[in-house]
Amino acid sequence: MVADNLVYRKYSGNITDVRMRIFEILNYVNLYYKVFNIHVILIGLEVWSDEDKILINGSSEPTVKSFAAWRHSDLLKRKRNDNAQLLTGIHFDEGVLGVAFIGGMCNNFTSVGVIQDNSIQAVLIAAV
Repeated sequence: MVADNLVYRKYSGNITDVRMRIFEILNYVNLYYKVFNIHVILIGLEVWSDEDKILINGSSEPTVKSFAAWRHSDLLKRKRNDNAQLLTGIHFDEGVLGVAFIGGMCNNFTSVGVIQDNSIQAVLIAAV
């Protein structure tokens, strides 16, 4: 799980608050998948506190593609993972709350998603 620089700044640069927010969201994700006997395990958490490592703009498609490329070229070399999610503070132009590749979990390159941190209620973010 990666939190972008806007999320970091949204929580006043307090990494503990960012971590707690992500833990709360993931708890709701696990509640959702529990009925399917699936457990989502957080194996790593990265907060882009200095700057974003990819170009994040108001368009969701280029952002998810850029995040997928970064995961493949950078993150996977440092941390083995089956899927990576980017929590962003940006609001996408198209009214999109989250974006992923269709069938992406089955492909090592496209197993990513981008989710907006756009609600006070973590359960609403987990639902995306």
